Amino acid sequence: MLPAGNRSFALNEEVNATFYDAAIARRPEQAFEEDLRYARAVTYEDWRNRGPLTRVRELLALPIRSQM
Repeated sequence: MLPAGNRSFALNEEVNATFYDAAIARRPEQAFEEDLRYARAVTYEDWRNRGPLTRVRELLALPIRSQM
């Protein structure tokens, strides 16, 4: 049984934050935009054709996947 409250907070370890300073509030957005510059879309075909080393890494990461 999940604790009382928002299901998403309990399952995804989410938090809310309120910033009153505009410069500070912009920092998470800037970090996200920076991450997007290094991101690429992964198609289903890309995922299906991933290599054996990637598949082994995925298996090794299974026990800690909820913390990633």
